[in-house]
Amino acid sequence: MRREQGVSNFDFFAGELNDERHTLLDAAAPNPALVFFAVRTPRGVECWMAQCRWDRWGDYDYWLTKESESIHENKCPKRILDQLDPVEDLYDDGTRVVARMFRERCTNRLAALAAQPKVKRGDLVHFTPAIRFRGPGGVRDVLEFVRGGEFRAGGWRFWLRSDWKLNYTWSVMEDVTDEDRKLLLS
Repeated sequence: MRREQGVSNFDFFAGELNDERHTLLDAAAPNPALVFFAVRTPRGVECWMAQCRWDRWGDYDYWLTKESESIHENKCPKRILDQLDPVEDLYDDGTRVVARMFRERCTNRLAALAAQPKVKRGDLVHFTPAIRFRGPGGVRDVLEFVRGGEFRAGGWRFWLRSDWKLNYTWSVMEDVTDEDRKLLLS
């Protein structure tokens, strides 16, 4: 299917999903490959997710999954979760359990992220154990935070997944002198 460049996720999927039984209320993408939706259905407001990809010919593919069909991701943004109706109002016993488990995984992930210390640009982050990078980066246990999943050290830039805070054991190094900073990042 063709998707024009520059069309928002909301506009594209509203055209795909809206019909006499479904209305797209909101769309949020934690990364380019995942889009979560709040969709009004005859039962109420549910969460749907699309796994998306562009192929090399410019075609756009997506696979749609509903929360009641066992979404295995846990990255649904809070603003989507806040719009959903209670699972007790939407589903029967079997699918209610599946939808509740999905929402709990997402809520637990959001709580874990909120509990993490804040990291500012220029902070030194110490990883335990050290991280092995391919290529000239080698093994690093201290990196300077730039933004998102971007770090630098020794004249190199390093990228970790955007959810690195949950995937590594780390701490922000406090009170590092300029001399120690140069040594740690060399």
